[in-house]
Amino acid sequence: MQEILQPGTVRNITVYTKSNTSASLRWLPPYPPKGEVEYYRIKYRDSPIQNETDTTYKYIEVSNTSKCKLWLEQICYTLTDLQSSHVYISIRAKNINVTKYGEMSEVISVETKEE
Repeated sequence: MQEILQPGTVRNITVYTKSNTSASLRWLPPYPPKGEVEYYRIKYRDSPIQNETDTTYKYIEVSNTSKCKLWLEQICYTLTDLQSSHVYISIRAKNINVTKYGEMSEVISVETKEE
């Protein structure tokens, strides 16, 4: 019987386009693969920190089938309705039939103001 493992860490998170209220992301699945990814969970904060204990984050689950049209090996997703000009984002994967998520990616910081 094959052991089912939690996935590795999502790789190469990139913001490929942004506006005042959105940020389009792309990333590579964990490598080497450890099981089959069911979905990715984006954790982000789009509101200013109110105090040291403020831990207000939002979460979105993105299907493993959300492949990019231009970058065929990557997953793409656009965060919309962002409320702040500075957003903090990290992503982790979850495998099918595994209760634990993979490790959280490094946090990336995005300025949503158009350049």
